[in-house]
Amino acid sequence: MRSARKRTRETFGRPGAAMLALAALASLAGAANYANVIDSRPTFDALTMAEEFRPDLLRTGKYLAPAVEGDLLPVCYQNVNVYPRHLEFMAFEFPERFPAFTPEEYMAIVERRATRQYWAGALFEIEGGKFGITVFTDVSKTTELPTRDEVTALIAKLAPTFLLGPLCYIPDSDAARENARTWEDPPFCIYYLSGDGDVVYEPYSLATGYGRIRLMTAREAEEASSAGTLSWQDILILDAVPAFLEAVIAGVITGARQGELSHLNVRASRRGTPNAYVKDPHAAFAAFEGKLVKLVVGPLAYEPPVEVPEAEAQAWWDAHRPTIEPPPPVDTDWSEMTNTLAMTGEPVTLLSRFGAKAANLSLLYRCLPEQYQVPSFAIPFKYYAEFMARNIILDRRVSPPRAMTCQAYVNSLLADAKFASDSVYRATLLNGLVRELRDYMVADPAVVAEVAAQAEKVYGSTRVMLRSRSSSNMEDDIAFSGAGLYDSYSICPADSLDADDDGPSACNPDKDGEREIERGLVQVWASLWNMRAFEERSYYQLPHDEAAMGILVTPAFPDEAANGVAFTGNPFDPFDRRYLINVQYGDASVVLPDPTVTPEKDILALEDGEVTAIVRARPSSLMPPGTYVLTDAQLKELGRACAIASDCFHVDPGPYDPSRVILDIEFKFTRDGSLKIKQVRPYLIPEGLVNAAYTFRIVIPDGTEAAGTFLHQRTLDIEQERHAWARFRPGTHEIVMRGPTATGDLIERLWLFAPDGETAPTAAGEFTLTMSQSAGQPPYLELVYRHRFAATDGVYAVTIKLLRFQAGQTPADIVFDERYLSNTPDFAGVSTTIGGLWMQAVPVDDPDNHMRKFRFGSTTYAAIPRYRVEIQAQDERIELDYRLKRLILANGPAQLMGARVVLAEGTADVGDYWHLVYAADWHNTDQRFRVVLDPPLGDVHAVDIAEPYRDITPARVALRGPNMEVLRMLAVDSYRETLIGDPNQAPFRRGDAAPDGRLTISDAVAILKHVTGRDPSPPCAKALDVNDDGRLDIADAVRLLGYLFAGGMPPEAPFAACGLDQTVLGDPLTCGAYAPCAR
Repeated sequence: MRSARKRTRETFGRPGAAMLALAALASLAGAANYANVIDSRPTFDALTMAEEFRPDLLRTGKYLAPAVEGDLLPVCYQNVNVYPRHLEFMAFEFPERFPAFTPEEYMAIVERRATRQYWAGALFEIEGGKFGITVFTDVSKTTELPTRDEVTALIAKLAPTFLLGPLCYIPDSDAARENARTWEDPPFCIYYLSGDGDVVYEPYSLATGYGRIRLMTAREAEEASSAGTLSWQDILILDAVPAFLEAVIAGVITGARQGELSHLNVRASRRGTPNAYVKDPHAAFAAFEGKLVKLVVGPLAYEPPVEVPEAEAQAWWDAHRPTIEPPPPVDTDWSEMTNTLAMTGEPVTLLSRFGAKAANLSLLYRCLPEQYQVPSFAIPFKYYAEFMARNIILDRRVSPPRAMTCQAYVNSLLADAKFASDSVYRATLLNGLVRELRDYMVADPAVVAEVAAQAEKVYGSTRVMLRSRSSSNMEDDIAFSGAGLYDSYSICPADSLDADDDGPSACNPDKDGEREIERGLVQVWASLWNMRAFEERSYYQLPHDEAAMGILVTPAFPDEAANGVAFTGNPFDPFDRRYLINVQYGDASVVLPDPTVTPEKDILALEDGEVTAIVRARPSSLMPPGTYVLTDAQLKELGRACAIASDCFHVDPGPYDPSRVILDIEFKFTRDGSLKIKQVRPYLIPEGLVNAAYTFRIVIPDGTEAAGTFLHQRTLDIEQERHAWARFRPGTHEIVMRGPTATGDLIERLWLFAPDGETAPTAAGEFTLTMSQSAGQPPYLELVYRHRFAATDGVYAVTIKLLRFQAGQTPADIVFDERYLSNTPDFAGVSTTIGGLWMQAVPVDDPDNHMRKFRFGSTTYAAIPRYRVEIQAQDERIELDYRLKRLILANGPAQLMGARVVLAEGTADVGDYWHLVYAADWHNTDQRFRVVLDPPLGDVHAVDIAEPYRDITPARVALRGPNMEVLRMLAVDSYRETLIGDPNQAPFRRGDAAPDGRLTISDAVAILKHVTGRDPSPPCAKALDVNDDGRLDIADAVRLLGYLFAGGMPPEAPFAACGLDQTVLGDPLTCGAYAPCAR
């Protein structure tokens, strides 16, 4: 009976002298009901309990703090082993301040700003030695969420009383997290619960790497790279994304997101070295600084680094350093600067004359429609070779310095043993070489004149701004991209033909300075020998003495409306053949992106060369909200052009699987809307991606369904409207994740609001895997299913959190059995930790509205305790059958399962889900029930029941008419609630540890004997678990002693009489035999 759980309203205190040594032991265990200061670890442990739901939260307590000035309680940290709820703590510990304290009064003075007197919330110990607090506010109103200044003041109030460390703020709901992210520079730390949707991991290059961990800033990495102090045996952990990183490295983790086409990522992907974004990486990898480790970046999480011996690392480096075929010999005899449309010959011929970029574009233009072509011409290798042979440089390695041709100097560097072995020495010499080539070497005037003449021939004028672009023989190859290695430079032919060297440019009077041809030629030729290009070629073991630089000349497109890169496949998911488009507004670079700027990402599905579907995966950060860089029509045209290129541009896959080969196409849209294709090259999907796959098994038995269930602090009217029913698709679902997403369908049918309210899916369901991590702790993965359905009042997004597990561990199968469906606490992240259904549907246009959400649980709740309520009102009677599992820090799952109504108007038995309604407040307090009568009993269409609240509020029963108006109130004579037996549980009395059918000091002694190991196997362990937390420890003895000798809280039910344990899920304790209840 519920009455057996009533607490005395006396002030609780420590056990008295009659308990002698036991009292002292209990005191040491922290038997105080609260403390005003937490100044030691023992005090904290005594007032808190182990957190059972989330692995990143270690212990849980609660605090109460004054929010306004006046005669209020000081800061209090309540003992949650005694008082799991604030309301009980305030009412029983301070009855003179809170007499006849009701839930509504609690809400008013704690959770609502206008009437708030106290702040209240949870206190957590967070893994990694941190502490944090939540703030309880009225969840039905986002306007009640705390402000930055309010949290600042609260933490300042708590700080002098909490001495174990600084307190972070923990936003504990989606709305609270969104609210906290709007705060600028809060003076306190914010801890986002793992798996809360905050992006903490984003992989770019899935690979394994061996190297020595080096924690650096992005700027320090750039300087070290330029100085030659980085090597391909270093794994860099950076705070941000460097603009350029000259060196070849073993792997990189950045603390800022990179974007798919950052040169850092392109080069890492090509090398097959690990590259990812990790939130706060310096904290995550601090323990590995300077250590030689194995690092694995996977599609869903990175594996925590493992320290390895030098021999293992060296063997791995030797086995995995790539070797590719050198390019064909350079043709230095070909002298004609040739229009790309007029080039003839086989691909290898064009490559040997003009380099890969020019050759590829010429081959593409043989089949690409004219409207997509860019007028262009190529400058062959001959002129680079002559430039290097004509210009003289001083070799300052010897004294006195020796004069030689630039090519002879390069050859001498390649033969220098110190140059090969000493990276700092090598960087110094290469940087000096590039500087001298750019600043002091001269292009042949005849070559400059020929470039100007060719520009006038191709473009009809020399006053057109052009772009001289690298076209070496060691780039744009299927196995060696060279992306970002070499330079491009804008040139204006007329600037080389005028009589002065002063600006402005003849091609753009708005720009200071001239853009002469000779400067553009030298800039591109010199870039062949920059540090990043040299190191990259060395890593691939390409022969430097065969490297040469041609130049492709194209328009500079100063009036471009958009620019981007299109892939004729998904470079990050080899099994997704849709086209991936990255595009940016105007001339903002996609291939050299600003780390703070995000390009638009679109995904195109095609059939027979035509775009059939467009997915707007990500908007550009430069565009106004709700707008895109490219229209649907432009994307369809781009998709059509890329499909043509994919069909006609032949790529010899060589030794590679053809399915790994797609095209990388650079494009622009001009201001007049014209599409232009300016570059094409093959892209080889990294081999690691092809083999990467994670498989999850979801087992759904035939007939598995879920029903809408309650959310706290909603009325019966709202709960009746929020009824819903879901039918799952039966079978064993194998979800193969080759990336962070996969499609699938778990929901076969969904009804919202009413049995005739069937919805329609708007698209296929999607599984996502995201990683979360706390500082210094291993990463966790969360598997979530999402599906959208169209209902009568709009589209609803259904979310099912399926599984949460530590990265590197094998996830268990997910089985939709009754245990799983019944375990549905209303607490963020609970079910994904302990294995239960967390399913909700929210309106897409109003996702944070607590009153419009649907939550789902079991249709029977057969795995949780069952209660019967019997209400007598003179000759009228109501019987209710409902299921409920109470939890300490959350709302337990609950559902009204059946009712029998006996009124003067007649009798009705109701068992239909749609006619039974359950409502409650936080912690399942203030339970309310509604029984809908169809057909009605006379004029009575529904019966509403409200349970009594302690001795303050009596039970209430209202009979309602057809419009839910109150017809009459029943005068309740008795309200009796009992726990119905379960054949799988043995009845017992909690606290009777002896056991002899009585609660005495001998029971506390029996508990202490077990805790100290003197009685390891009690016949009924559940009887010893006085506080019903699923553990046997000294807190159980303290609780019992407080009840027996100090007016403290009684043991949890059942204890007044024989009964069954309410805790069915997550409680490992058993009761094999209990003699007093077996008599």
